[in-house]
Amino acid sequence: MVAWRQLSLLTTLVFASAATFAENLHLISSETTLRMKHMPLGRFDTVAQNAITDAAFLVEGDEVRLLASPLKFRVESLESMVPLRDAHLKKELESDKYPSIELRDLKASRSKKTFTALMKVRNVETPVSGGFEITEVTTASPYIVKVRLKSAISNFGLHPQQYKGVGVKNDFELLIDLQLEKGLP
Repeated sequence: MVAWRQLSLLTTLVFASAATFAENLHLISSETTLRMKHMPLGRFDTVAQNAITDAAFLVEGDEVRLLASPLKFRVESLESMVPLRDAHLKKELESDKYPSIELRDLKASRSKKTFTALMKVRNVETPVSGGFEITEVTTASPYIVKVRLKSAISNFGLHPQQYKGVGVKNDFELLIDLQLEKGLP
């Protein structure tokens, strides 16, 4: 009878430790896309490759948390393939004074595929939320994280700008794709 009780206790401890298993993930590469809509032309994307230089996450069951807070990406690295548009965007974001856009206190649910965070643009911080997905790919590059959010530039004290009759709408999307590997850097 004692052996069964010990086996039962051991089984309980194994399952309890598996339920609280935590895994650290760190950044390999990133792609950030800022998607805005033109008036009257449609949308344009500004893309930044590897603009995020540091990201570490803790995966604990269903919860994913950003460890290396804040998650920053450099404004100067955004490119839309139209130099004049890029210059106006960087001037509006005051990239010389505020070189990065930040996400801090990011918390996500794997099962709900959602996240909450604080986003900081030009020293104005506002709560944001959106879609979050983390998938294990292979053992060579185990995790892909996708963060998707929609917000409005007016939430950050900015106003839609126009140049020669062409401007941007108030709403925007931010798409962040991260490739992560297990362990800490």
